[in-house]
Amino acid sequence: MPPPSDADAVFFLPAKHALVRPSTITVLAAQPDDGAALVLTPTFRGAPGVPFLLRAESARSVLARSDGASLADTLHGLPTQSVPVADARILFAVRDGTEPEAKRLLTRQDVPTPQEALTLLELNGAGAALLGHVRGVAEVAMAMGRALNNRGAGVDLDILESATLLHDVAKGRPKHATAGADLLRSLGFPRLAAIVAVHQDIPPEDAPRITERELVYLADKYVGGATRMSLRQRFGAKLADRAGDPTACAALRRRLDNALAMQARVEAAAGKNIPQILGVPA
Repeated sequence: MPPPSDADAVFFLPAKHALVRPSTITVLAAQPDDGAALVLTPTFRGAPGVPFLLRAESARSVLARSDGASLADTLHGLPTQSVPVADARILFAVRDGTEPEAKRLLTRQDVPTPQEALTLLELNGAGAALLGHVRGVAEVAMAMGRALNNRGAGVDLDILESATLLHDVAKGRPKHATAGADLLRSLGFPRLAAIVAVHQDIPPEDAPRITERELVYLADKYVGGATRMSLRQRFGAKLADRAGDPTACAALRRRLDNALAMQARVEAAAGKNIPQILGVPA
């Protein structure tokens, strides 16, 4: 069946690759047609996957063939453009033996893996310094999450790790927490968006219990650059930088008080102080 006459392009997605994220479709469809490439292929960290996006001209050519050639043979030689995406599922095929993993992935459709999260950061311009920071914050958050789970807290460590890695995905933009949340929501990650939106400050009265959201927020306060430090060290440096701005200093002191209150709640829930949780000297 040929594509509609008014179609600009057609997706080809083999049924065995049905777990591809909707965001990949969106990214491919948004690519401008410069007239040079007839086939767009998504790639994850350099590895090509599916779906293919065929410009209407090539789609009609593919569908018109009657010689039994495979899709790969038909596309061979056509001008192709690679489109990097933060979706490892473009490489995953459902076949005998992979059904259990496919079912697990289906339940995690709105949670990127750590590798996908880091890829998304890189695609949004993150450099070595930012990648070092988010990795350091993720280590702290995961240590706290595991300590709480040892006491039955039920923290979702998958969500915690990915949200922490992506908390600064829009760093450098105005209101980066809101901008990051908007980006993640547009990509189909609403639970992560809700965490990233508030990672800069959470007043105690807005946190009736400790969840992934509170752990991402608190972990971020222990890492300056890629270096672990105490809350008073982290905020002390900021207060010194803003010493001539009473309004900014008052806001920083309020945020320090909020972070200290959250720290006390995490320590009480874990039954350990933060140095014990992180495995560092007091």
